[in-house]
Amino acid sequence: MKPSVIVWDLETVPDLGGFAATNDLVGKSDVEVREAIGDKFPKHIYHSIVCIGEVPLAGCKMPAIPAD
Repeated sequence: MKPSVIVWDLETVPDLGGFAATNDLVGKSDVEVREAIGDKFPKHIYHSIVCIGEVPLAGCKMPAIPAD
C-alpha cells in the first residue's frame, strides 16, 4: 500500500445565536452580539461549521514531525 495523507479543513463562522443565548444577549442585534464577542477568536463552541474540505494525497511522502 502506498503511503497517503488526507488534509482536512473546516471553515466556520461565529454562532451569534449560541453566543447570545449563553451570555444573556438574546434579543440583541447581530451587531451588539458581535461587539460583545469583540476582536478575539470565539471559543470553538461558539462556531458553526459552514464548509468541510478534504484533499486526499495518495503516494506522497510527508516528513515525520517529532512530538517534542
